[in-house]
Amino acid sequence: MDIHRKYIDIQMIISGKDEMGWSPIQYCTRPKTDYISESDIQFFTDGPLMVLPVTEKMFTIFFPEDAHKPSISSEMLHKIVIKVAL
Repeated sequence: MDIHRKYIDIQMIISGKDEMGWSPIQYCTRPKTDYISESDIQFFTDGPLMVLPVTEKMFTIFFPEDAHKPSISSEMLHKIVIKVAL
């Protein structure tokens, strides 16, 4: 799982299928890394509360209160990731 504090993460599947994990940030209690301000990311070893299938032409929006784990699927896929500054 990873979180961002300064950006909203929008991920759109161009082709293929992904599964993306999601949890509220308060469920992330086992940090794997410290928060890295320069790249606005912190990783956790906690598993997702739910896994969402995301198929072609679908998108997800993850806010700073959303921990997420993209690219769970082993399928080949192409996606666009957009970072929106808060």
